[in-house]
Amino acid sequence: VIAIIDTDCDPTDIDIPIPANDDSSRSVQLIIDPLTDAIVKDQVLAALDGLTPDQIKSAIFAYEPVWAIGTGKTCDAVEANRVIGLIRSAIDQVAGAGAAAEVIILYGGSMKPENVRELVEQPEIDGGLVGGASLKAASFCELAKVAKEVRGA
Repeated sequence: VIAIIDTDCDPTDIDIPIPANDDSSRSVQLIIDPLTDAIVKDQVLAALDGLTPDQIKSAIFAYEPVWAIGTGKTCDAVEANRVIGLIRSAIDQVAGAGAAAEVIILYGGSMKPENVRELVEQPEIDGGLVGGASLKAASFCELAKVAKEVRGA
């Protein structure tokens, strides 16, 4: 497992327009942190250095924002998806076009029953690297149930 951790992106900086089915007028501005993008790309390239394309394709990657570690906070699903997309681009850069499609990339960072659906519905996120939610059987079972519903696996 190769873990990728970003730096400064704080969930209070990430706001995505509320979906059309939400009748509220809330919306927030998405602030893309170029430092996060550069650090994540550098971490991926460093982690992959010296690996063959076959070794890379057999690796499982996990992305967790550094500010989420141990906090109970979760990155906005759209932002997590965007960053995981950057990870896939870096993988393709090293292992060849299309290689990233064969790689499993998980989101860490407080995946729990309240947010699992939104996270695993994102096209770049293959699943979750579950921490505290795995310590309670009911919570973990709910995560697995929702992921199976969404992914059909």
